[in-house]
Amino acid sequence: MMDCKLMDAVANPPVVMPRKKGSCLRTAMVLVLVGIAGLVVLIFLAMPRPPKEGTVIQNFYKYRPAFEQLRDMLKEDSYLSRVAGWGVETRNPLYLGEASMSRLPTDRYRHYLALLQQVGGKVATRDEGQQADLGIIVWTWGWAGDTRHMGVCWKEENPTNQISMPDDSHEERPSPERRIIFKHIDEKWYVWADF
Repeated sequence: MMDCKLMDAVANPPVVMPRKKGSCLRTAMVLVLVGIAGLVVLIFLAMPRPPKEGTVIQNFYKYRPAFEQLRDMLKEDSYLSRVAGWGVETRNPLYLGEASMSRLPTDRYRHYLALLQQVGGKVATRDEGQQADLGIIVWTWGWAGDTRHMGVCWKEENPTNQISMPDDSHEERPSPERRIIFKHIDEKWYVWADF
């Protein structure tokens, strides 16, 4: 003899409602949107942050003799624009590429690289002229025309756009245009950033 519940299930089978059209599409769209939102959050969290000015200043004092050697070398090598691990950029004649093919002697190039590594620098830079701004870029992030930088520089003239506020105060006041700001360290040394 059949159980009452079993007889009821046989007599009244459960009704399976057909899926509405578009429910799979809606579910897929929700999953895609959740995935995109998750990716945006991951990119934001993984985005490198610039070092705090205090950290850069502390590093400057720790390795000051190396910063001063880089400054002196850049003053002497007036034909240089940039020196980095990828090579050199010179002016008169204009050259961008491997150091071995430039006017910069290989031993001097290696000395630049050793000092850059010691101070945590990525690129040593100088502008044209005798009063060229000499600098060491210690942090970069971005791509092409939208790259942000932070560094330590030697400026013969006091910059007009100095800040004297604590670390990261420039991030609290976003500007619609990118601007370069300076924070005095000592003598003619400054921390600079373009945000």
